[in-house]
Amino acid sequence: MNLQVTHFARCQVHLALRDLRKKQDPEAEAFAKGLRTLLADPDVLPDRLLPLEGMAEVPHREIVLGNYRLFFRKKEHTLWFMGLWPPIYSDK
Repeated sequence: MNLQVTHFARCQVHLALRDLRKKQDPEAEAFAKGLRTLLADPDVLPDRLLPLEGMAEVPHREIVLGNYRLFFRKKEHTLWFMGLWPPIYSDK
C-alpha cells in the first residue's frame, strides 16, 4: 500500500503541532509520536480506518488519534492522508 500525504494535510499537522507546543500541551509529543507510528507502516492503516460517523456513503475514512480525527481516502493501491480535524479548545 502506497501512502501519499496531501499538502493540506501536511500543513494541518504542522499547525496542530505548533499550537500544541505553543500551549505547552503535553499532548504534543504524544500526538507526534502516535502520528509517526501510524504513518510508518501504511499496510496496517486500512485495518484501522473507520467510516465517518453518520456518513458511511462518503468515500473518506477516519482514524481517531488522541483528540484528533485523521481523514484518509483509498484510491486503488494508494492511501491518501487528506487532512485532520483538531479538537475545539475553549478560550479559557
